[in-house]
Amino acid sequence: MFCNCFVFLDHDEAGMRAGQNAIDHKYITHADIKYTVCNGQTESEFEDCLNPNIYSQKIKDDFGVDIHSSSYFKGDKKWSDRLKKTFLSQGQPWTDNIEKKVKLAVANSIPDNPDEALIPQKRVFNRCFEKCIRGLHSEQDLMKIRCCFLNLEELILKS
Repeated sequence: MFCNCFVFLDHDEAGMRAGQNAIDHKYITHADIKYTVCNGQTESEFEDCLNPNIYSQKIKDDFGVDIHSSSYFKGDKKWSDRLKKTFLSQGQPWTDNIEKKVKLAVANSIPDNPDEALIPQKRVFNRCFEKCIRGLHSEQDLMKIRCCFLNLEELILKS
């Protein structure tokens, strides 16, 4: 085998569609995928597992939105749906481009606070994610496996 793949997807319509598309095209198998399933949520995204305290100031500084003062940001909807309502309730637009910029700002906040990044209540998710990462970095794997990263959104667009 040339490489082993570990695919980590949001547990929402787009993530499920991307995973199924990659499986249908035989790029990966079901065993290669893990989804960000959050108990109590019908749909969830990776950002649902992140501690808002690590990125809230960045969102406030860059976009003028205070997520801590919004009742819309609390709840069981997926992160981007809650954030959209929060932005709109504070007079800020929400577009696909803004969503991408916000997600990038959030992702860039993780390396600054790695120990605080994941919400402790997401323990099942944390253990799964950490186990997979450790597995990819074991001594044996480093010697014989190249990890391939697939951009599944591109696979959907090409199909």
